[in-house]
Amino acid sequence: MLHVAAEPSRSTIANWSAAGEPGFRAGALEAGASLFIEGETVDKIYDLVSGIVRLSKMLPDGRRQILGFLFPGEIFTPSGFAISHGGCATCSADAVTAVEVVTHRLSSFDGLLASRPELTRSLLATAAKSLFMAQQQMLLLGRMSATERLVWFLLRMAEQQDVEAGEPIRLPMSRVDIADYLGLTMETVSRVFRWLRERNIIALKGATEIRIVDPGRARQIADCACSATMPRCRQ
Repeated sequence: MLHVAAEPSRSTIANWSAAGEPGFRAGALEAGASLFIEGETVDKIYDLVSGIVRLSKMLPDGRRQILGFLFPGEIFTPSGFAISHGGCATCSADAVTAVEVVTHRLSSFDGLLASRPELTRSLLATAAKSLFMAQQQMLLLGRMSATERLVWFLLRMAEQQDVEAGEPIRLPMSRVDIADYLGLTMETVSRVFRWLRERNIIALKGATEIRIVDPGRARQIADCACSATMPRCRQ
């Protein structure tokens, strides 16, 4: 399982749930369990407290595109951020690892937003991050080579886990998941991993852990154009 802090940071929703606010429900799911399936009607908004969730869509020919991976503290709905009452799920959400979530009914969420301005700010920040990551993925799929895509992904995982240079990075998702997220085949992902290892840019430890041995070279490959963090304006 992905390392998390002993006391993971909670979003506004999780804090209210922990404080006993009415309308919130906490739950846990095992790895592989489905939170919702594309096309079904789900009247919930979710806050991920721990673990990793995978968002995906199936194409008519049976191929799968992973839209993204969600991490603790992220808020999401089945219909993205077009928060409609009991909206149709525009994608599927599955637990990559064991997860803990807090939910609230979407149909009664408008009233909560009106009385809790801090929640509105939290949702806007999450929506802005989602838009930024969607733009990054468009660039990744449209302009980056297979090697650049995988290195970008590894750098993003390092940033997400807040690891120092040379420390291990957990990859709990499968090679197939990584391939479907990056728009590559599993064989290509395996070949690029091998290429990076042979050049001492990364070191592999089993299938679920890597170290970026040469962060400078890795960032050079990714061209630093696809940093997974939000850019900061100069003061």
